[in-house]
Amino acid sequence: LSESWVMFGQKMDDDEDFTTGGGGRSKLSSLFNAGSQGGDDSLSYTRPKEQVQKAPAASAGQAAMNVQLAAAVHAYRLVDGSYQNQGKLGAAVVGNSKEARIVLYGANKAAVAQATIYGAFQFTPAANNYASFYDDNRVNWSLHFENDAQAFAKQVGLARFNVAKAGELVIQDLTVGTGDAAVQAGDSVEVRYTGWLLKDGAFGKEFDGNTTKDKAFRFKVGRGKVIAGWDQGVVGMRKGGVRMLGVPAALGYGATGSGDRIPPNSPLLFEIDVKKFKSKDGKDDDADEPKEKEKKEEKEPPKARAASPPPEDDASAQKQRLLDRVSKMGHSMLPSASPMDNTHGMGGAHQGFPVQQFDQFGNPLPHNQFGPQGQGQFGQQGQFPGQQGQGQFG
Repeated sequence: LSESWVMFGQKMDDDEDFTTGGGGRSKLSSLFNAGSQGGDDSLSYTRPKEQVQKAPAASAGQAAMNVQLAAAVHAYRLVDGSYQNQGKLGAAVVGNSKEARIVLYGANKAAVAQATIYGAFQFTPAANNYASFYDDNRVNWSLHFENDAQAFAKQVGLARFNVAKAGELVIQDLTVGTGDAAVQAGDSVEVRYTGWLLKDGAFGKEFDGNTTKDKAFRFKVGRGKVIAGWDQGVVGMRKGGVRMLGVPAALGYGATGSGDRIPPNSPLLFEIDVKKFKSKDGKDDDADEPKEKEKKEEKEPPKARAASPPPEDDASAQKQRLLDRVSKMGHSMLPSASPMDNTHGMGGAHQGFPVQQFDQFGNPLPHNQFGPQGQGQFGQQGQFPGQQGQGQFG
């Protein structure tokens, strides 16, 4: 394409200059010559005005190039390693069952660039309604769609399937998922999907789907539980990713079809949305992301805990308590190490001041319960007399 095609910087206020009109009719006829049998909706490609020769109109035996979808975009062209703003342009998918193109054009319907679509053509969606592709001159374009880019990518996928080689599976991403993990053979996948028959090169009757059901459909990839087109087509998808699959009959239901819904030898179209998946080693698709509870704990550092005192030996603890009492009273309260010590009233000479006695819990007993003159249990005349007693241990 010559640089004279480019209509950069021109203000384009009316999006209808770049989109298909209502009822399937197109306002892009200045890009094409009407086919002899095609009517208003049959359009054929026109060379730029600077080139004298024009492409011949579609003959009776040649399928016309129809505008499948057109949209307003903000276009960016890759020049010397950086994208340069080319202003607001129109982008259209045009074609038939034999050939297809992406055409970029200005407000006056002058073509700016075109890219021939084939089976392995790459139209790459990105976040925030962006998508990129290479035109026929190997120039890279990035388009920012004012509306949902999925619909445009879906038409590109359909065009690819129509011109692909017989038996070729066509995989067209509509939305790229999130995360580093991608579906592999052996993984368990949960999907929402819609399936259509292909009719006259377009989306035909919807024969199956679960977008309105409560539960997603789950299957293991590569285990033969679904058609081969699915086993191959979902590999590489990420959580939240959406793909269009063009499935040839050989990778679908083959020569037998499926009941009344899918006739024999039917090529099929699917839109598949991956909701979640679990890898064959048991790891969830988001297992590498912190759970909500873990995220909260990361934001709030753990509180410092008071150190617990080390456990004490019972005997040493009791001894320490007795020593504390001794220091308060000013004289010894510790029992002697001798098993026959007088402090237990078990015999031996009793001399000096009364010796303090303790109960079984280590508490001191009142003075009327012990001493040389006491009359209690341990008194001189008691059951266990002291120095002058005549008792059992006297």
